Amino acid sequence: FQRPHEQYPPLKFGTVPNGSTEKNIRSNYPDMHAYMIKYNQRHVEDALQNLKTGKLDAFIYDAAVLNYMARKDEGCKLVTIGSGKVFATTGYGIALQKGSKWKRPIDLALLQFLGDG
Repeated sequence: FQRPHEQYPPLKFGTVPNGSTEKNIRSNYPDMHAYMIKYNQRHVEDALQNLKTGKLDAFIYDAAVLNYMARKDEGCKLVTIGSGKVFATTGYGIALQKGSKWKRPIDLALLQFLGDG
């Protein structure tokens, strides 16, 4: 996520602007923030629908909200990743379409991130 231009095909990910998630990313990861602006979503529900249709590859948001939405998703087409961990101290999570090709690479990157502290 921090080096989105290194991915091919490019990973399409975003969040909901003007919230704590976006503010944290803007403050701590300016390059990532600049890249993801074009994929930001107006509402969580829009993001989850766009995940299911493939318009979005990943959505970064509050982990508790994402876990709840994934559990209640009709057809179980969404999954949250990170091996049960959050990747920021504020409790953000990442949602992907179930079966996404991005799950393993993101899981590995998160494990490396967690291992490096």
